[in-house]
Order: sequence, then structure tokens, then C-alpha cells
Amino acid sequence: MPRFRCFIVCLLIVPAGWSRSAQAQSPAAPVVKPPAASLPDAPSVSVPSPGADQEGETKSQAKARQHAEAEKEVKQEETQRLLVVVPNFNTVLSGRAVPLDKSQKTELAVHATFDPFNFVSAVLLAGLSEYEATNRGYGWGPQGYLKRVGANLADVFDSTMLAGAVYPILLRQDPRFFRKATGPIKARIRHALLAPFVCLGDNGESQPNYSNILGNFTAGAISNVYYPAQNRGPSLWLINSSVVMVEGSLGNIGLEFAPDVEAYWKRRHPKHPPANSTPDSGAAAAVPAQSVP
Repeated sequence: MPRFRCFIVCLLIVPAGWSRSAQAQSPAAPVVKPPAASLPDAPSVSVPSPGADQEGETKSQAKARQHAEAEKEVKQEETQRLLVVVPNFNTVLSGRAVPLDKSQKTELAVHATFDPFNFVSAVLLAGLSEYEATNRGYGWGPQGYLKRVGANLADVFDSTMLAGAVYPILLRQDPRFFRKATGPIKARIRHALLAPFVCLGDNGESQPNYSNILGNFTAGAISNVYYPAQNRGPSLWLINSSVVMVEGSLGNIGLEFAPDVEAYWKRRHPKHPPANSTPDSGAAAAVPAQSVP
């Protein structure tokens, strides 16, 4: 499901709140700077050097260590949510991470695809579609409603698995969004807007995000199989797939700045009193000292 649509659904079902994702990040390996000729605002990544990264370490040992570090990162990312419930599994909050192998890309995509939030949002969006009289070819009533729900779930499955696992594995690219996290606001917005078109390869170098582009347009082509006849065709396919790309860019802006907003909120609304004060201090002061008879 495109991130921008997730935010819309969240406004319908989530009360005010902020992310419960853990703040601790996995230790970052030395950062490898992208070459001068890299694409603009390419996300940074820490990629262990192939071979013996540490003294006396063999290639197999380095590969095993990198796999363990990536596995730890994936487990952490699978707990990340925005506004309590919105999945944020494909975001590297720190902006640095080791590459994922085939199994880890698949695990992350499957986890994102079958998250309960997608089923809830599919139900809500189907109701919205029927209310707004879109996709009329599905009809109305329970049958038309269930068709809309099924189409929404199919959209999620196709786009997430293709752009998050199939193409990243074939093209050796990282499907995650790497936050810039620091720097001028304009540079961070530009970075977020370019992320659907620029990604990191498994070699740590920035490159065109073929995985995301091909994933979205392939998913759009597949949707011609189950969408009503009046919602099919090359022109609608190109328009809808392009809209998904734009939604991804706008959604990335939210992902880029969400941790900053959360930190600001927590500073303004602390859950616990300052450490130098005790709950009973006021009560203790109100009780006069007793004199010895």
C-alpha cells in the first residue's frame, strides 16, 4: 500500500499519538561515502568491506557477521510503526545499515504485506470507494464491497512483494528508505522526494531505483486482471502507476520527519516528572514536624 494512502487511513482510525518504535539503533559500521558521480542526495549506508573486514577475519566469517547484523536490523525494523499502528518497516531510521540478503528482503516484504493494518485499511478504503461510487464495475452491496476489499488487498500484495522483494533480489538493490536525518530541511525534503527514484545497491553505491519503479508499474499492469473493464487500459495503467510513485515521494517526507516530530512531542509532553522531584515531597512538606513531649 502506498505510504501516502496509509497516512490517510491512519487519520480515520488512529487517535492522536506517536510512534512506539524503539529508539535504539544497531551499531553502525564505518560509513562508506558514495562516489562524487553518485546521484543527488543518495542515502548514506554503512557497508562492510568485502573480505576480511577485521583482523584475522575470513570472507565466510565476514559474511556471517554481516548477515547477523542485518538480521538484527530487520527485527528492529519490523517493530517500527507511526502513530501507534501504521507500519514503518521499510525505513532505516538512522540512515545507515548493512545490506540485506535474499531471505531478509523476502522476510521484510512478507512481514509488511500481511500486517493487520493492511487488512483494516483495505476494508476502510473499500467502504470509501463504494461511498464515492468509484470502480462502478464491481457493483454495489456485499458482493461489490467484497470485490473492492479483494482488489485493495491484491494491490498491497503485488506492489509490496514486487518492489520490496522480487525486483530488489533480481537487481541487487536495497528496498528500504534511508532517512537523511540531518541537514537543512530543504535538503531532507529533496532527499525524500528523490528516494522512489534513487536507491542503494547491495554494493553500497547509489543507483536508479529500478526495483521500485518496475515494481509499481508491474503491479499496475497486473491490476488490469481484476479491475473493472472501465478502469483498465494502457493510459489508466500509466496514470495510476505514476500516481503511486508520487504518493511514495510524499509519504517519504512524512517518514523523514516523523522521528523529529515525535522527539519534539516527547520533550513538550514528558510522561514522567523530573528526576529531582518526588511525588511525596509536597505531602511531606504539608505535614508539620512533631515535637518531642
